[in-house]
Amino acid sequence: VGVLDHKAGEDWPLHYQKQATEYNLVLEGKLKVDGRVFTRNEGFVVAPGEAIKPHFLSDTRVLVVKVPSDPKDKVVVR
Repeated sequence: VGVLDHKAGEDWPLHYQKQATEYNLVLEGKLKVDGRVFTRNEGFVVAPGEAIKPHFLSDTRVLVVKVPSDPKDKVVVR
């Protein structure tokens, strides 16, 4: 479980989790994932193997829960 702060325009690579399901809740701000915009109190789920590239449209704070939790599970797509 973590609370992540991102700056507007922050560039994140296309990535996915090998095993974890990722639950996200926007606490503040606005971001775009796969063409859909999420704002305060909206959430989304990312399945294992589902690649995403978030775009932070404003300064954004997100609550993230990964199940199972494994810091080495993230794969960056190059």
